[in-house]
Amino acid sequence: MSDTPHIPHDIDQTSTITFNSHNAAVLNINNLQADQDHELIDEIEIKTTLGQGGMGIVYLGTQKYPNRDIAIKRVKKDAPNAEKLLLNEAMITGALEHPNIIPIHSIRRGKENRVEIIMKRIQGKTLSEKLNNKPCTGEQLRLLLQELLSLFNALEFAHQKGFVHRDIKPDNIMFGNYGELYLLDWGIAHNMALSSTDQECVVGTLAYMAPEMLSGSSADLKPQTDIYLMGATLHQIVTGKKRHPKAPLDILLQNIKTSEPYTYASNIPSELGKIINTACHKDPKQRPESMAVLREQMAAFLLHWDAIQLCTQAELELADLEKLSEELDDIEVRDDRQNRLNQAKFAFTQALKMWPECKDARAGLKKVFHKMINIKLALNEPKSALMLLNEMHIACRALDPKDIRLRNEISKLLDAQKDLELLSTDNDHSISMNVRQVFGLGMLASTAVMIGVIVYASVHDFKYFTVLLKGTYDPTVLNRKSLLFHALIYLFPVFCVFSIGWKRLIVNTVGQNAIYSIGGGFLGIFLNRIVGELHQTPPLGIITFDLFILSFAILTAPKIVHGSYWLGGMGLLCGVASLFHPPLSQPSILIILLMMTPLVNIQWIQAYQKRQKEEHSAT
Repeated sequence: MSDTPHIPHDIDQTSTITFNSHNAAVLNINNLQADQDHELIDEIEIKTTLGQGGMGIVYLGTQKYPNRDIAIKRVKKDAPNAEKLLLNEAMITGALEHPNIIPIHSIRRGKENRVEIIMKRIQGKTLSEKLNNKPCTGEQLRLLLQELLSLFNALEFAHQKGFVHRDIKPDNIMFGNYGELYLLDWGIAHNMALSSTDQECVVGTLAYMAPEMLSGSSADLKPQTDIYLMGATLHQIVTGKKRHPKAPLDILLQNIKTSEPYTYASNIPSELGKIINTACHKDPKQRPESMAVLREQMAAFLLHWDAIQLCTQAELELADLEKLSEELDDIEVRDDRQNRLNQAKFAFTQALKMWPECKDARAGLKKVFHKMINIKLALNEPKSALMLLNEMHIACRALDPKDIRLRNEISKLLDAQKDLELLSTDNDHSISMNVRQVFGLGMLASTAVMIGVIVYASVHDFKYFTVLLKGTYDPTVLNRKSLLFHALIYLFPVFCVFSIGWKRLIVNTVGQNAIYSIGGGFLGIFLNRIVGELHQTPPLGIITFDLFILSFAILTAPKIVHGSYWLGGMGLLCGVASLFHPPLSQPSILIILLMMTPLVNIQWIQAYQKRQKEEHSAT
């Protein structure tokens, strides 16, 4: 504490003070007086040349009071008429006190009585130097545009003061080494309050010039002129090229007059391209109303940057997709296309979540959905295509007439596919296969039982076998009661299978045919024998009619009985022959039954094996 300088108790505690560690006297800075031994003379020394243009030269200098580096701008000796422009620049720049406009320290006449502007010295690079004739993309573009927003404020400030810069270009935008940003060269700026005829001439840089600047009339110069020039500068930022490229003068002037909208590459966000084209519209009335409006548009674009970048990435993904083969038979190619489409779909969907009003994202998402729908249709999957179309309706909020027509077409395809599936189901022997196999086994069992009964009767009574083979008629062996008993034996397993599995049998035509044809045939034979018993019909007459019933049942079952037409036809022929020789009916119907039963089982087994082989091939 002993080294602490002594500070008087009566010092003004609100004043800035200075003191040293040797208890020197306190000095009140607020009351500092100039040293009487020195005169404060504005001494300026020129050191070197910083740069020069068509009419002026800028030097690096130092100023003694205060001690600092400065920039000194003079007109060239061989450009005496430029002195007026230099003075005009100094007066305008000095009047526009803004952080993005270089401050003017003073205006004076130097050696040789020439006008000099003493201004702040800026160290850094111009926008042209930063771009180096290359486009700015990605995150660098985002940062650059964010920085340039402050220039919009400077220009809006100048417009409010009544000045139009009319020479905005990358050469006149300076980035300082410490984050400063300045709009330079106000030498040809126009004061909209003046109407002097000496300003009636074409002034500016042709590569960026707005159409109205070609008239040479100061009355045509409005804030929209600077908006065009800023748009032309933005154009060079994103493309690396000037808005009006170098060309023969007549062509160049025509390009300036027409100022056709520019078609930007897919990697440039369409919203930014639209902003630039609107700013560079040939009609000033179609441009933004003010620099503030243009700034708002740019700020909104930057706010949506992440969504726009997602859209850009998705568009590039779609562009790469166009290069792939459209061959869908190649599973790897098809999967690659689907993965790319899914990635693009995800990117557009996320962009819409970030910015629900993003038209590019909505249009891109719709494009992806259409590609996915076309793939599903090409793969004959209309149901999946319709699900995608419904998903697109929800994501994109609306369907246009083209999409509605597409939905109608898909609906027709679905109806046709349903008809085909129904037809396939109707003819699918694998459906209710288990039930029909049990039914076939039941028929085999019934046939075996009947054969067993016949064999048993033949062993105990040789007359039965004689009647069966010779077709002779003996009432003690072949009678109505025995016929009814045989029908019950054959009908019982059929009835059991139908009663248990009828719900599974009626789901398609094959099962229904089994019920109507075979079941109906056996039921008809049983009913015929009941009627024969009631009306005392001769047994051979009953059997002959049974033969006709069974033959017609077989003829109506081509999906069930293998070779039903020739077997049923043979039965009908036997029935006709039995009309003339009734004893033929008994062996005929037994032969038909013995042939029909294995044929039914063979047909169903073959159909089942075919279906199993198809499913194995598909797997």
